[in-house]
Amino acid sequence: MIKYGILFRICKKIKYFFAPKISVPEKSEFISPCVYIGHHQNMYGPITFMTFCPVTVRMWVYNMFLDKTDCYDQFYNYTFITRYKIKPVLSKIYAKALSCFIPRLLNSMHALPVYRINSLDMHNIYKTIEDSVDALINNERVVIFPDIDYTSKEPYTGRLYSGFAKIDKLYFEKTGKHVDFIPVYISKSKKKMMLGEKFSVNEDDNSSLKQIAKTMQEGLNELAAECSDI
Repeated sequence: MIKYGILFRICKKIKYFFAPKISVPEKSEFISPCVYIGHHQNMYGPITFMTFCPVTVRMWVYNMFLDKTDCYDQFYNYTFITRYKIKPVLSKIYAKALSCFIPRLLNSMHALPVYRINSLDMHNIYKTIEDSVDALINNERVVIFPDIDYTSKEPYTGRLYSGFAKIDKLYFEKTGKHVDFIPVYISKSKKKMMLGEKFSVNEDDNSSLKQIAKTMQEGLNELAAECSDI
């Protein structure tokens, strides 16, 4: 099982010290191997989860953020220029600073790179699934925030990309077992992290990718409703 690099461990401690505290399930409740499915909420989900999760987890991250050059291009051309309409001079300064730090941080975190479906290299797209399955076989945990509308700050979880569910097919081919998927929800109002009921494909149940994604979406919204967030 992997260990976080020193840069991420330092940043995690600093963030933990200054961030508003939340209650978290006991360390023993985070089973492995397992795939945790969270609600993005415009970065609130991933950042809060990685700050307070008491166990080591491999998070899916857009591959652009793991390479300095690609990271700069993403921040400059999309995040600052297109999305936030920031002036080019300031965008260059911000993008330069972040692209020097973010890739180092995420590589120290041992993030799993995710390649967009329009990538010209189909091998890289499939490699995300392969790397995830290898991590699971190594008794590690994987966390994914697959919201289609990842910029929404609402507690309600909308539709999820279903591609993550391909993990189960390859995991079954390699191990003869189905992987567990568990929804993980973080309530801003209740300041707590909650784990939902685990779900795995039944031998007699030919669940489609969309059905697995829908089950996780429903699980996340059940947790949100339990917190009276929706």
